Amino acid sequence: MVDGTKRTGSNDDRIAEVDFAKIDTPGTILVNEENSIDQKNLVFGKNNMPQMLQHLRHLALSTKNLVVNSSKMTAVVDEDGKIALIFRDEKDEDVVAYANGWAHGQIIDRSMGDRNYFTKCIKGEKHDLAEINLNNWLTAPAVNRMIRLTDYEDHKEIRAFLGSGYMLVDNQHIATEVLRATASQNAMRSSAGTKPIVFDRGSFSEGSMYIELLDTENTFDLGKGQTFNGMIVIKNSDVGGAALDFSTGFYQWTCANLHIKNTIFSKQHRAEKLDEQIFGQEIVQKQAKLLVEAVGVGIGKVLQNRDLFEKWASELRETTEVVIQDQTKALAAIKSEYELTDEEISSLTNTLTRDTTIAPELRGTAFGLISGITNMARDVAPDRRHELGEIAGNTARLLKCVA
Repeated sequence: MVDGTKRTGSNDDRIAEVDFAKIDTPGTILVNEENSIDQKNLVFGKNNMPQMLQHLRHLALSTKNLVVNSSKMTAVVDEDGKIALIFRDEKDEDVVAYANGWAHGQIIDRSMGDRNYFTKCIKGEKHDLAEINLNNWLTAPAVNRMIRLTDYEDHKEIRAFLGSGYMLVDNQHIATEVLRATASQNAMRSSAGTKPIVFDRGSFSEGSMYIELLDTENTFDLGKGQTFNGMIVIKNSDVGGAALDFSTGFYQWTCANLHIKNTIFSKQHRAEKLDEQIFGQEIVQKQAKLLVEAVGVGIGKVLQNRDLFEKWASELRETTEVVIQDQTKALAAIKSEYELTDEEISSLTNTLTRDTTIAPELRGTAFGLISGITNMARDVAPDRRHELGEIAGNTARLLKCVA
């Protein structure tokens, strides 16, 4: 068995090889000095790129990957409704580990399969019933499960509860390759006298990582003082939250407006099923190889396809001429189509009323409403920010219908 907290030296050194000078150019700065291994709603701006990689490296080094048969686990539910699993490690010693918020939901989904039922049990103070059901479903049928375990100094925490065929890949590998591929592209751009790709931010929730790259060479003028740059959003999850996705979009520097248009590349985290054991970093690196190679190829291909951006620029440009006759009707349509909450609709209404970044001549247009969505998204958690970015990127046709 291999100790999953250790790494081979050759791949650790790869982070130091990234030439930040070729990536790090002036731009929007979101500072977060957080260096703990807690990965809930962190944002790293351009000037914090080294810290972001340090954070991801620390998280990878602190993660054990165990494949355990579910019949050899015991679930415990405490008075607050938090789930802990008890199982034996490679030393045949009992491990007691609580699930974080993300893994909590995965354990329920992969055992009893009904989060609402679990919640009802907890609210009804029937913790014993919730615990009994969890343990019954863990053993019927009994299957191998991948547990990604974070090793803190004073406790252990489950950050992912997955199938044994999940492709082990740490966000560290993906992020490092994103920056390496960006540096390579920028070296070619520098020799050709064109502007660089800029790392704008990396953001993290418990489930997903998002890296935003701006293409400063490709600028699109929509008229009426609205200028956007092409953007790639690279999304990944090393805890079963999502595939490796590349999405295109637009970004407006002056307002920090994010519009995500299309997912143009997606690769699932699927690998051969693993037997019961602890799997160290050499297995993670081996499985990650396919995804890492896809990253470098993907960045180059996306940015070379200007037609993707031109088509959407034309569509977005048209929204500056679409007048919304009934804003209440338009908001109701958006709420229904994209399942916005009452609170979000209220926030959007306030944004449309008070936002000074929307030019006077664009107020009351479809473009103004779309900008309101992106402005509303600036102060929310990473997952919802990117969901709202996708809504902003794809709501133009809906607004034309209700205008």
